[in-house]
Amino acid sequence: MNNSMDDQSTYIALKESNYLFAVPMDAVRSILMGGQNLPYTMIPNAPDNKKYVLELNKQLITVIQIPGVCRDIPIEGSFIVLLEHSGRNIGILASETHLASVSTDKILYDKISGQKSFMYNGAIHIVLDICQLYKELDL
Repeated sequence: MNNSMDDQSTYIALKESNYLFAVPMDAVRSILMGGQNLPYTMIPNAPDNKKYVLELNKQLITVIQIPGVCRDIPIEGSFIVLLEHSGRNIGILASETHLASVSTDKILYDKISGQKSFMYNGAIHIVLDICQLYKELDL
């Protein structure tokens, strides 16, 4: 059976601390490299996953670590995946990113947790629920 482009879903895959995640391509505004003359500051007394504020095009964007990834990730040398949801922008720190095109019939859905995942390049990628992520971060 031939898969058409309509049977494919495109994601930006993120790697951090041996964890693999993915976000739907339609939620991604851009991918930046931390330290490329981007004005940012650490957020004092912020929750562990809210790390930095980045100024981009005269807009302040909260840059986060993926909740549950227990490691301080420096912004210098990391990728920042800029997401947009309901008019709000955040950046997610990752040590690696790549494009993943997955056949829709290969995306697994856990009916109890609602969690989606897929196998790509021999590894399981957990699809981040963007709505839930924004709720969890209180954005």
